[in-house]
Amino acid sequence: MTDEVTNDFGGQPPEEDDVRPVDNLIPFPRMRASTQLAQRWADVVEARNKKNGTQYRFISAAAAVDDLIRLRNMPALAWPPSWTGLIRRVRVYPKDMVGVVGSQGGGKTSFALQAAIAAAGAGTPTVWAALELNPPQILTRGIGNMNGVHASTVRDTWTRERIEHAAGAYTDMFHFVDRFRDPEKQLAAMREAVLVAWEIYRVPPLLVVDHIGKLFSNARDPNVGATQALEALRELTEDLDCMTMPLSQGSRGNQAVLTGKVDVDAASDAMGVAASARAFEEDCSYVIALVVFKEDDAHELHSHALITKARHTGLEGREGYIFKKAGGVWVAMDHLPPTPSAVKSEIDKAKRDKHRILPAPTPAQARADLDDAAAGDAAAMRRVKMLEAVVRHGALGIELVELRKVYGVGRGAVFQQTLQELLRAGSAEKYQTRVRMIARIR
Repeated sequence: MTDEVTNDFGGQPPEEDDVRPVDNLIPFPRMRASTQLAQRWADVVEARNKKNGTQYRFISAAAAVDDLIRLRNMPALAWPPSWTGLIRRVRVYPKDMVGVVGSQGGGKTSFALQAAIAAAGAGTPTVWAALELNPPQILTRGIGNMNGVHASTVRDTWTRERIEHAAGAYTDMFHFVDRFRDPEKQLAAMREAVLVAWEIYRVPPLLVVDHIGKLFSNARDPNVGATQALEALRELTEDLDCMTMPLSQGSRGNQAVLTGKVDVDAASDAMGVAASARAFEEDCSYVIALVVFKEDDAHELHSHALITKARHTGLEGREGYIFKKAGGVWVAMDHLPPTPSAVKSEIDKAKRDKHRILPAPTPAQARADLDDAAAGDAAAMRRVKMLEAVVRHGALGIELVELRKVYGVGRGAVFQQTLQELLRAGSAEKYQTRVRMIARIR
Protein backbone atom coordinates (compact mmCIF):
# COMPACT_ATOMS: atom_id res chain seq x y z
CA MET A 1 0.00 0.00 0.00
CA THR A 2 1.39 3.40 -0.96
CA ASP A 3 1.64 6.00 1.76
CA GLU A 4 -0.40 9.10 1.03
CA VAL A 5 1.13 12.50 1.50
CA THR A 6 -1.14 14.86 3.39
CA ASN A 7 -0.88 18.48 4.39
CA ASP A 8 -1.11 19.90 7.91
CA PHE A 9 -4.87 19.94 7.78
CA GLY A 10 -5.26 16.25 6.92
CA GLY A 11 -6.08 16.67 3.23
CA GLN A 12 -3.93 15.91 0.23
CA PRO A 13 -1.82 18.82 -1.05
CA PRO A 14 -2.93 20.26 -4.39
CA GLU A 15 -0.83 19.91 -7.50
CA GLU A 16 1.21 22.96 -8.47
CA ASP A 17 -0.88 23.45 -11.57
CA ASP A 18 -4.05 23.54 -9.45
CA VAL A 19 -2.95 26.61 -7.43
CA ARG A 20 -4.81 29.61 -8.76
CA PRO A 21 -5.11 33.15 -7.32
CA VAL A 22 -8.64 33.78 -6.10
CA ASP A 23 -10.18 37.23 -6.26
CA ASN A 24 -11.14 38.85 -2.94
CA LEU A 25 -9.22 36.23 -0.91
CA ILE A 26 -7.08 37.46 1.99
CA PRO A 27 -3.56 36.65 0.76
CA PHE A 28 -2.31 34.74 3.83
CA PRO A 29 -0.96 31.71 1.87
CA ARG A 30 1.52 33.89 0.01
CA MET A 31 2.17 36.24 2.98
CA ARG A 32 1.97 39.28 0.73
CA ALA A 33 0.11 42.45 1.61
CA SER A 34 -2.70 43.44 -0.74
CA THR A 35 -2.69 47.13 -1.62
CA GLN A 36 -6.25 46.77 -2.88
CA LEU A 37 -7.50 45.44 0.45
CA ALA A 38 -5.58 48.12 2.35
CA GLN A 39 -7.10 50.88 0.19
CA ARG A 40 -10.56 49.37 0.47
CA TRP A 41 -10.24 49.26 4.30
CA ALA A 42 -9.05 52.87 4.40
CA ASP A 43 -11.92 54.03 2.17
CA VAL A 44 -14.58 52.29 4.26
CA VAL A 45 -13.15 53.63 7.55
CA GLU A 46 -12.98 57.16 6.12
CA ALA A 47 -16.56 56.95 4.85
CA ARG A 48 -17.92 55.66 8.15
CA ASN A 49 -15.97 58.30 10.12
CA LYS A 50 -17.49 60.99 7.93
CA LYS A 51 -20.96 59.53 8.34
CA ASN A 52 -20.75 59.04 12.13
CA GLY A 53 -18.63 62.06 13.00
CA THR A 54 -15.83 59.88 14.42
CA GLN A 55 -12.06 59.77 13.94
CA TYR A 56 -11.21 56.08 14.24
CA ARG A 57 -7.98 54.84 12.66
CA PHE A 58 -8.19 51.04 12.85
CA ILE A 59 -4.64 50.77 11.57
CA SER A 60 -3.25 47.54 10.18
CA ALA A 61 -0.19 45.67 11.40
CA ALA A 62 1.86 47.07 8.53
CA ALA A 63 0.70 50.62 9.27
CA ALA A 64 1.88 50.19 12.88
CA VAL A 65 5.43 49.89 11.53
CA ASP A 66 5.41 53.64 10.83
CA ASP A 67 4.59 54.34 14.48
CA LEU A 68 7.28 51.90 15.60
CA ILE A 69 9.99 53.52 13.47
CA ARG A 70 8.94 56.98 14.61
CA LEU A 71 9.24 55.95 18.27
CA ARG A 72 12.51 54.12 17.67
CA ASN A 73 14.07 57.29 16.32
CA MET A 74 13.28 59.06 19.60
CA PRO A 75 15.84 58.85 22.43
CA ALA A 76 15.06 56.45 25.27
CA LEU A 77 15.52 57.27 28.95
CA ALA A 78 19.21 57.41 29.90
CA TRP A 79 19.95 55.92 33.33
CA PRO A 80 23.11 56.78 35.28
CA PRO A 81 25.97 55.05 33.40
CA SER A 82 27.12 53.15 36.50
CA TRP A 83 23.73 51.44 36.85
CA THR A 84 24.70 48.79 34.29
CA GLY A 85 22.40 46.09 35.64
CA LEU A 86 19.38 48.38 35.60
CA ILE A 87 20.27 49.64 32.12
CA ARG A 88 20.19 46.05 30.89
CA ARG A 89 16.90 45.21 32.58
CA VAL A 90 14.90 48.44 32.27
CA ARG A 91 14.65 50.13 28.88
CA VAL A 92 12.15 52.95 28.97
CA TYR A 93 10.96 54.36 25.65
CA PRO A 94 8.54 57.18 24.79
CA LYS A 95 4.96 56.26 25.76
CA ASP A 96 6.26 54.14 28.68
CA MET A 97 5.68 54.53 32.42
CA VAL A 98 8.20 53.18 34.93
CA GLY A 99 6.81 52.95 38.44
CA VAL A 100 9.12 53.27 41.46
CA VAL A 101 7.86 51.86 44.77
CA GLY A 102 9.48 52.16 48.17
CA SER A 103 8.87 52.46 51.88
CA GLN A 104 8.62 55.75 53.76
CA GLY A 105 12.12 57.21 53.63
CA GLY A 106 13.19 54.43 51.28
CA GLY A 107 15.03 56.68 48.81
CA LYS A 108 12.41 56.96 46.06
CA THR A 109 12.87 60.69 45.54
CA SER A 110 16.66 60.38 45.58
CA PHE A 111 16.48 57.51 43.08
CA ALA A 112 14.30 59.56 40.73
CA LEU A 113 16.48 62.66 41.14
CA GLN A 114 19.63 60.74 40.32
CA ALA A 115 17.93 59.29 37.24
CA ALA A 116 16.57 62.71 36.17
CA ILE A 117 19.95 64.43 36.51
CA ALA A 118 21.59 61.67 34.46
CA ALA A 119 18.84 62.02 31.85
CA ALA A 120 19.45 65.78 31.76
CA GLY A 121 23.11 65.12 31.04
CA ALA A 122 22.05 62.96 28.08
CA GLY A 123 19.73 65.67 26.71
CA THR A 124 16.38 64.58 28.17
CA PRO A 125 14.47 67.37 29.94
CA THR A 126 12.59 66.64 33.17
CA VAL A 127 9.34 68.17 34.39
CA TRP A 128 8.90 67.33 38.08
CA ALA A 129 5.50 67.35 39.76
CA ALA A 130 6.45 67.97 43.41
CA LEU A 131 3.23 66.88 45.08
CA GLU A 132 4.70 65.93 48.47
CA LEU A 133 7.94 67.89 48.90
CA ASN A 134 8.08 71.48 47.67
CA PRO A 135 10.54 72.75 45.00
CA PRO A 136 13.12 74.11 47.53
CA GLN A 137 13.22 70.71 49.24
CA ILE A 138 13.66 68.93 45.90
CA LEU A 139 16.36 71.47 44.97
CA THR A 140 18.43 70.82 48.09
CA ARG A 141 18.06 67.07 47.64
CA GLY A 142 19.14 67.28 44.00
CA ILE A 143 22.22 69.36 44.83
CA GLY A 144 22.99 67.05 47.76
CA ASN A 145 22.70 64.04 45.46
CA MET A 146 25.15 65.52 42.97
CA ASN A 147 27.66 66.46 45.68
CA GLY A 148 27.20 63.57 48.14
CA VAL A 149 26.14 65.77 51.05
CA HIS A 150 23.01 65.88 53.17
CA ALA A 151 20.21 68.16 51.97
CA SER A 152 20.27 69.84 55.39
CA THR A 153 23.89 70.84 54.82
CA VAL A 154 22.98 72.52 51.53
CA ARG A 155 19.97 74.23 53.08
CA ASP A 156 21.67 75.50 56.24
CA THR A 157 25.30 76.16 55.39
CA TRP A 158 25.78 76.73 51.66
CA THR A 159 25.85 80.30 50.38
CA ARG A 160 23.38 81.53 47.81
CA GLU A 161 26.16 81.77 45.21
CA ARG A 162 27.26 78.18 45.79
CA ILE A 163 23.68 76.88 45.56
CA GLU A 164 23.07 78.82 42.34
CA HIS A 165 26.31 77.50 40.88
CA ALA A 166 25.36 73.89 41.72
CA ALA A 167 21.77 74.28 40.45
CA GLY A 168 23.09 75.79 37.22
CA ALA A 169 24.49 72.41 36.21
CA TYR A 170 21.03 71.08 35.35
CA THR A 171 18.53 73.93 35.72
CA ASP A 172 18.03 74.36 31.95
CA MET A 173 16.81 70.75 31.73
CA PHE A 174 14.78 70.60 34.96
CA HIS A 175 11.51 72.42 35.72
CA PHE A 176 8.82 72.08 38.36
CA VAL A 177 5.12 71.68 37.62
CA ASP A 178 2.83 74.06 39.49
CA ARG A 179 0.95 72.37 42.31
CA PHE A 180 -2.87 72.26 42.59
CA ARG A 181 -5.18 70.58 45.07
CA ASP A 182 -7.67 69.63 42.38
CA PRO A 183 -6.50 66.44 40.55
CA GLU A 184 -7.89 67.55 37.19
CA LYS A 185 -6.08 70.89 37.39
CA GLN A 186 -2.91 69.08 38.45
CA LEU A 187 -3.08 66.70 35.50
CA ALA A 188 -3.78 69.62 33.16
CA ALA A 189 -0.68 71.41 34.50
CA MET A 190 1.43 68.28 33.95
CA ARG A 191 0.16 67.97 30.39
CA GLU A 192 0.96 71.62 29.68
CA ALA A 193 4.45 71.28 31.15
CA VAL A 194 5.18 68.29 28.92
CA LEU A 195 3.91 70.19 25.86
CA VAL A 196 6.15 73.16 26.69
CA ALA A 197 9.14 70.83 27.06
CA TRP A 198 8.34 69.20 23.72
CA GLU A 199 8.08 72.57 21.99
CA ILE A 200 11.41 73.80 23.32
CA TYR A 201 13.62 70.67 23.33
CA ARG A 202 12.01 68.61 20.53
CA VAL A 203 12.75 65.36 22.36
CA PRO A 204 10.56 63.20 24.63
CA PRO A 205 10.66 64.68 28.16
CA LEU A 206 10.58 62.78 31.45
CA LEU A 207 7.66 63.50 33.76
CA VAL A 208 8.25 62.58 37.42
CA VAL A 209 5.24 62.46 39.77
CA ASP A 210 6.35 62.55 43.41
CA HIS A 211 4.27 60.94 44.58
CA ILE A 212 1.19 59.41 42.94
CA GLY A 213 -0.75 59.07 46.18
CA LYS A 214 -1.20 62.85 46.35
CA LEU A 215 -3.24 62.76 43.15
CA PHE A 216 -6.03 60.80 44.82
CA SER A 217 -5.58 61.69 48.50
CA ASN A 218 -9.13 63.12 48.62
CA ALA A 219 -10.76 60.16 46.89
CA ARG A 220 -13.45 58.32 48.84
CA ASP A 221 -12.13 54.99 47.60
CA PRO A 222 -8.30 54.98 47.39
CA ASN A 223 -8.27 52.03 44.98
CA VAL A 224 -10.61 53.76 42.55
CA GLY A 225 -8.68 57.01 42.94
CA ALA A 226 -5.37 55.29 42.22
CA THR A 227 -6.76 53.60 39.14
CA GLN A 228 -8.20 56.82 37.77
CA ALA A 229 -5.01 58.80 38.45
CA LEU A 230 -2.73 56.24 36.84
CA GLU A 231 -5.05 55.79 33.86
CA ALA A 232 -4.99 59.56 33.35
CA LEU A 233 -1.18 59.53 33.57
CA ARG A 234 -0.98 56.67 31.12
CA GLU A 235 -3.24 58.53 28.69
CA LEU A 236 -1.05 61.63 29.02
CA THR A 237 2.10 59.57 28.49
CA GLU A 238 0.81 57.91 25.33
CA ASP A 239 -0.80 61.02 23.86
CA LEU A 240 2.29 63.20 24.29
CA ASP A 241 4.99 60.61 23.55
CA CYS A 242 6.76 61.30 26.84
CA MET A 243 8.19 59.05 29.55
CA THR A 244 6.62 59.08 33.01
CA MET A 245 8.00 57.98 36.38
CA PRO A 246 5.30 57.86 39.08
CA LEU A 247 6.60 57.27 42.62
CA SER A 248 4.47 55.36 45.09
CA GLN A 249 4.56 54.61 48.81
CA GLY A 250 4.39 50.93 49.62
CA SER A 251 1.27 49.68 51.28
CA ARG A 252 1.55 49.33 55.06
CA GLY A 253 1.00 45.62 54.84
CA ASN A 254 4.10 45.30 52.67
CA GLN A 255 6.55 47.42 54.65
CA ALA A 256 8.25 44.23 55.84
CA VAL A 257 9.04 43.35 52.21
CA LEU A 258 10.28 46.85 51.34
CA THR A 259 12.62 46.93 54.34
CA GLY A 260 13.96 43.42 53.82
CA LYS A 261 12.43 41.99 56.99
CA VAL A 262 10.57 39.50 54.82
CA ASP A 263 12.52 38.14 51.85
CA VAL A 264 11.01 37.04 48.53
CA ASP A 265 12.23 34.14 46.42
CA ALA A 266 11.93 36.04 43.12
CA ALA A 267 11.67 39.72 42.28
CA SER A 268 8.32 39.22 40.58
CA ASP A 269 6.93 37.94 43.90
CA ALA A 270 7.18 41.53 45.14
CA MET A 271 4.64 42.72 42.58
CA GLY A 272 1.82 44.34 44.51
CA VAL A 273 3.90 46.10 47.16
CA ALA A 274 2.61 49.49 45.99
CA ALA A 275 -0.42 50.94 47.70
CA SER A 276 -1.91 51.33 44.21
CA ALA A 277 -0.67 47.87 43.20
CA ARG A 278 -3.20 46.75 40.61
CA ALA A 279 -3.09 50.04 38.73
CA PHE A 280 0.72 49.94 38.75
CA GLU A 281 0.72 46.43 37.35
CA GLU A 282 -1.63 47.36 34.53
CA ASP A 283 -0.35 50.78 33.49
CA CYS A 284 3.43 50.69 33.99
CA SER A 285 5.81 49.08 31.51
CA TYR A 286 8.27 48.56 34.37
CA VAL A 287 7.89 48.49 38.13
CA ILE A 288 10.96 48.89 40.37
CA ALA A 289 10.62 48.15 44.09
CA LEU A 290 13.37 49.69 46.22
CA VAL A 291 14.11 47.43 49.18
CA VAL A 292 16.34 49.17 51.74
CA PHE A 293 17.73 47.17 54.66
CA LYS A 294 17.44 49.82 57.36
CA GLU A 295 19.61 50.19 60.45
CA ASP A 296 19.65 52.84 63.13
CA ASP A 297 22.43 55.43 62.74
CA ALA A 298 23.93 53.67 59.71
CA HIS A 299 25.34 56.04 57.07
CA GLU A 300 25.19 53.47 54.26
CA LEU A 301 22.45 50.91 53.76
CA HIS A 302 22.48 47.77 51.67
CA SER A 303 19.62 47.67 49.21
CA HIS A 304 18.03 45.64 46.45
CA ALA A 305 16.23 47.10 43.45
CA LEU A 306 13.60 44.54 42.49
CA ILE A 307 12.49 44.78 38.87
CA THR A 308 9.10 43.17 39.37
CA LYS A 309 7.80 43.87 35.87
CA ALA A 310 9.78 44.31 32.66
CA ARG A 311 7.48 44.59 29.66
CA HIS A 312 10.06 45.08 26.91
CA THR A 313 13.03 43.07 28.16
CA GLY A 314 11.40 40.35 30.24
CA LEU A 315 14.40 40.58 32.58
CA GLU A 316 12.68 40.66 35.94
CA GLY A 317 15.20 40.27 38.71
CA ARG A 318 17.15 42.19 41.31
CA GLU A 319 20.18 44.46 41.37
CA GLY A 320 22.35 45.29 44.38
CA TYR A 321 22.87 48.85 45.61
CA ILE A 322 24.31 50.82 48.48
CA PHE A 323 22.08 53.69 49.53
CA LYS A 324 24.22 56.47 51.00
CA LYS A 325 22.24 58.74 53.27
CA ALA A 326 24.61 61.63 52.58
CA GLY A 327 23.05 63.01 49.41
CA GLY A 328 20.74 60.03 49.01
CA VAL A 329 23.14 58.55 46.46
CA TRP A 330 22.37 55.15 44.94
CA VAL A 331 25.62 53.28 44.19
CA ALA A 332 25.30 50.16 42.05
CA MET A 333 27.06 47.02 43.22
CA ASP A 334 28.28 44.11 41.12
CA HIS A 335 26.68 41.64 43.50
CA LEU A 336 23.65 41.32 45.72
CA PRO A 337 24.27 42.33 49.33
CA PRO A 338 22.93 39.90 51.96
CA THR A 339 19.37 40.33 53.12
CA PRO A 340 18.51 40.63 56.84
CA SER A 341 17.07 37.11 56.74
CA ALA A 342 20.34 35.77 55.31
CA VAL A 343 22.30 37.54 58.06
CA LYS A 344 20.01 36.11 60.73
CA SER A 345 20.31 32.64 59.21
CA GLU A 346 24.13 32.90 59.27
CA ILE A 347 24.11 33.88 62.95
CA ASP A 348 21.70 31.07 63.86
CA LYS A 349 23.89 28.60 61.97
CA ALA A 350 26.96 29.72 63.94
CA LYS A 351 25.07 29.41 67.23
CA ARG A 352 24.01 25.84 66.41
CA ASP A 353 27.59 24.83 65.58
CA LYS A 354 28.66 22.84 68.65
CA HIS A 355 32.27 22.65 67.46
CA ARG A 356 32.65 26.40 67.10
CA ILE A 357 35.30 27.88 69.41
CA LEU A 358 34.77 31.59 68.72
CA PRO A 359 31.56 33.32 69.76
CA ALA A 360 28.82 33.71 67.19
CA PRO A 361 29.34 36.74 64.91
CA THR A 362 27.47 39.96 65.46
CA PRO A 363 25.00 41.06 62.78
CA ALA A 364 27.59 43.50 61.41
CA GLN A 365 30.26 40.79 61.24
CA ALA A 366 27.93 38.27 59.62
CA ARG A 367 26.80 40.87 57.09
CA ALA A 368 30.39 41.77 56.23
CA ASP A 369 31.39 38.10 55.82
CA LEU A 370 28.44 37.35 53.54
CA ASP A 371 29.06 40.51 51.53
CA ASP A 372 32.75 39.64 51.05
CA ALA A 373 31.82 36.16 49.88
CA ALA A 374 29.30 37.55 47.37
CA ALA A 375 31.87 40.09 46.14
CA GLY A 376 34.41 37.29 45.62
CA ASP A 377 31.90 35.25 43.62
CA ALA A 378 31.12 38.31 41.48
CA ALA A 379 34.83 38.89 40.80
CA ALA A 380 35.26 35.26 39.72
CA MET A 381 32.26 35.56 37.41
CA ARG A 382 33.73 38.72 35.82
CA ARG A 383 36.92 36.81 35.02
CA VAL A 384 34.88 33.99 33.49
CA LYS A 385 32.90 36.44 31.31
CA MET A 386 36.07 38.18 30.16
CA LEU A 387 37.89 34.94 29.39
CA GLU A 388 34.88 33.64 27.43
CA ALA A 389 34.89 36.81 25.30
CA VAL A 390 38.63 36.44 24.61
CA VAL A 391 38.30 32.74 23.76
CA ARG A 392 35.44 33.44 21.32
CA HIS A 393 37.77 35.67 19.27
CA GLY A 394 40.55 33.10 19.19
CA ALA A 395 44.16 33.87 18.27
CA LEU A 396 43.40 37.26 16.75
CA GLY A 397 42.00 38.53 20.02
CA ILE A 398 39.38 41.12 20.84
CA GLU A 399 39.79 44.89 20.78
CA LEU A 400 39.89 46.45 24.24
CA VAL A 401 37.10 48.81 23.20
CA GLU A 402 34.86 45.86 22.33
CA LEU A 403 35.88 43.93 25.46
CA ARG A 404 34.67 46.81 27.62
CA LYS A 405 31.22 46.48 26.06
CA VAL A 406 30.79 42.84 27.09
CA TYR A 407 28.15 42.62 29.78
CA GLY A 408 29.42 41.34 33.11
CA VAL A 409 33.13 42.27 32.80
CA GLY A 410 32.82 45.38 34.97
CA ARG A 411 33.42 49.06 34.37
CA GLY A 412 36.22 51.52 35.02
CA ALA A 413 38.66 50.44 37.72
CA VAL A 414 36.79 47.15 38.19
CA PHE A 415 37.31 46.29 34.52
CA GLN A 416 41.03 47.11 34.76
CA GLN A 417 41.41 44.98 37.88
CA THR A 418 39.65 42.02 36.23
CA LEU A 419 41.85 42.36 33.13
CA GLN A 420 45.04 42.48 35.18
CA GLU A 421 44.00 39.39 37.13
CA LEU A 422 43.44 37.57 33.84
CA LEU A 423 46.82 38.65 32.46
CA ARG A 424 48.71 37.73 35.65
CA ALA A 425 47.12 34.30 35.65
CA GLY A 426 48.59 33.67 32.20
CA SER A 427 45.20 33.04 30.62
CA ALA A 428 45.52 35.88 28.11
CA GLU A 429 47.93 38.52 26.88
CA LYS A 430 47.75 42.07 25.52
CA TYR A 431 48.91 42.60 21.95
CA GLN A 432 48.79 46.24 20.84
CA THR A 433 45.13 47.25 21.28
CA ARG A 434 43.86 43.69 21.62
CA VAL A 435 43.58 40.99 24.24
CA ARG A 436 44.16 37.48 22.92
CA MET A 437 44.58 33.92 24.11
CA ILE A 438 48.00 32.61 24.97
CA ALA A 439 48.91 29.69 22.73
CA ARG A 440 49.80 26.58 24.73
CA ILE A 441 52.62 24.57 23.11
CA ARG A 442 53.07 21.03 24.34
